[in-house]
Amino acid sequence: MLFGLFTGAVESTFNDNSSIIEYSSTLLNTSQEPVITVSLQLQSRDFSATVLYLRHSVSSWFISVRLSDGKLQILYNFGALSSLNTDALIADGIRHEIAVTFTHNVTALVIDGNSTEDLPVAKNQLQNFVDSSCEVFVGADAERNDHFKGCLGEVRINSLLLPFFTRAELANDTSAERFDVMQMQDVEIGCHRDDVCSYTQCLNNGTCQDVWNAHVCHCAPGFNGTHCEEDIDECAAGNQCENGATCVDGIASYSCVCPAGFSGVL
Repeated sequence: MLFGLFTGAVESTFNDNSSIIEYSSTLLNTSQEPVITVSLQLQSRDFSATVLYLRHSVSSWFISVRLSDGKLQILYNFGALSSLNTDALIADGIRHEIAVTFTHNVTALVIDGNSTEDLPVAKNQLQNFVDSSCEVFVGADAERNDHFKGCLGEVRINSLLLPFFTRAELANDTSAERFDVMQMQDVEIGCHRDDVCSYTQCLNNGTCQDVWNAHVCHCAPGFNGTHCEEDIDECAAGNQCENGATCVDGIASYSCVCPAGFSGVL
């Protein structure tokens, strides 16, 4: 496929070491109401990372959409530093859709179509700051730290798409207001998972199941543990040896050594 056929609305994979996209904009800031909406689609198991960082080069305001302990966290400053910490686990390997809207006195968050409780904001000085002085970073913060690992789908600010291609690679883009890629580093087009089972060893004949950037080992009878490394002690788990017989652990089984004067399986 030729780059010139791309529209920008595709998925991309970010690593947790160096992936980042930096954007500039040609926004004219003609809106009458002070509203900022950030929406994105993501799939990740990253427990701590910056997904999107938006800042204004003239004022001191910023918006940071990030993961903290695997949960969604929104940090922002519209005259005063504020944060919105959620109980929503995002780092579960499942695709999530997120939208956060800022107005002059309320921050509203929607995750997978479910609205969370709106957060009133006191003394919010929100203005129409989404203009040509905006700088946007996707996959890391403005200092190119705190890198994100996972897949991102459509990322939008005030409904305008942040493309995963340079302007020269996009097809028929004549928009007067847009976000343009200034720099893109180590971003792979398409959503690609780690081949975890190729380097994960499930022991004792266990089998590996890929569960998107993580694995589960299905253990053979008689073993358990993350990598099936533990031999289950069937004697400790409960045995039916009788008359003082000694239990001898086996693989998914046990046997009984009978005392003098007794015989039989148990």
